[in-house]
Amino acid sequence: MTAPVNPTSYQATYLTCTVNGVKVADCGGATPSAPRSITVNGGKGKAIVSWQPPYWPGVGGLTGYRITAVGGKVYDNISPDATSHTVTGIGNKSYTFLVEAFSAAGAGRAGNGR
Repeated sequence: MTAPVNPTSYQATYLTCTVNGVKVADCGGATPSAPRSITVNGGKGKAIVSWQPPYWPGVGGLTGYRITAVGGKVYDNISPDATSHTVTGIGNKSYTFLVEAFSAAGAGRAGNGR
């Protein structure tokens, strides 16, 4: 957000990330955009959740990730350099996993995989 144009209005500036001329994400906010290309490979009582980093890392860069097994556990404090995490101690059923990226400003939107 920029300085007021007059006392009762503000001018907002929104940026867009593009790859080869195609819009892929809204960028420029304080928090990161969603992690991309999330995949899940399951096994007995575990799942390997993989992702690509967000296009926009947020103000100050990525500080980490959080994975949530919907209806189950939350896995915090995953390294900002990580692109996968092995989730253990889950039952043998279908889960949807949410992956959120963090910057100093907080969590961005979650990406999901199943």
